[in-house]
Amino acid sequence: ASPSAAAGQGADGEAGPISDTGDMQDADDPRSDGAGAAGPASAPRPAIGRQSGAVARSDVLVVNMERIRRNAAAARSLESQADGIRAALRREFERRRDALSEEEKALAALQKSLEPDAFEARAARFEQQVRVLKLDRRRQGQALQLALRTASEQMDLALQPILAEIMAEREATIMIDNRNVVLSATALDVTQIAINRLDEALPTLEVQWPLAALPE
Repeated sequence: ASPSAAAGQGADGEAGPISDTGDMQDADDPRSDGAGAAGPASAPRPAIGRQSGAVARSDVLVVNMERIRRNAAAARSLESQADGIRAALRREFERRRDALSEEEKALAALQKSLEPDAFEARAARFEQQVRVLKLDRRRQGQALQLALRTASEQMDLALQPILAEIMAEREATIMIDNRNVVLSATALDVTQIAINRLDEALPTLEVQWPLAALPE
């Protein structure tokens, strides 16, 4: 089998207010004449999140963890590094694959001139090289996934105290991932606040990928 076929392909918040009802009068409001005539309009009640310096408070807060893990600066830094590593691994894989392809052609040309035992020995060495290439490619892919997972866990560790801080500020008792929420007020979502604070605390992350594992 050709090495190309044997080896496979390339490596692989704050939110707007709740509707204002300040211009609605109660039926027993003394400003009402009881006959339905409109009295002086009441002053609008302050809306949550519109007061200067106000912080919306709730027992429950909502956060989009997937968005944080995708849009935070540290997450984008990881993805950029991962793309570079994958590209380098792909180039090395293609170089080795092409070399094996040339060796296969040379071996085929020698088949008639070599003694059967000598040809079989060279063919066996070639097949071993193909197996090693496939194994190296699989191991490198697994190692990269482990390195990315480890880095992502570091980001989650940095995020936890930030989420706890936001809960304390909002006097909340629980924070829910938005994947488990059907509907909620926008004021309860603190995702962007969390992203902003995480970007300040952890603007970048380094993938712990050994330089020796990266081909030139």
